[in-house]
Amino acid sequence: MYKNIKKFKLESFIAQEIGNLIVSGGIKDPRIHSFLTVVKVEFSKDLINAKVFMGSIKEGASLDNAVKALNNAKGFIQSQIIKRIKVRSTPKLLFVKDDSLSKSFYVNKLIEGLNTTREN
Repeated sequence: MYKNIKKFKLESFIAQEIGNLIVSGGIKDPRIHSFLTVVKVEFSKDLINAKVFMGSIKEGASLDNAVKALNNAKGFIQSQIIKRIKVRSTPKLLFVKDDSLSKSFYVNKLIEGLNTTREN
């Protein structure tokens, strides 16, 4: 049980720190915009690797480009995380695209369209 709590805390902390880096402009790459969101972080069982699922409310290819930019900057991101966390080593990060945010916005638009059609 202790490992699960530790894993959950690490996942939450890393998600928060990556989000802070993005919002504060700590990553100097024009492909990384403030509409990016860390959807979730998943560690491997041994806590050595972590998948960081990224979403965006901005439509188009910007999410693909942002994920590529984040993967290019993962060494810098890991170095920033290790400055703020008390562990022996930070996990190796892999940034992955997650379309769930854009899909949910699309579904909401469809529902709103149905509601306005019914009102007329």
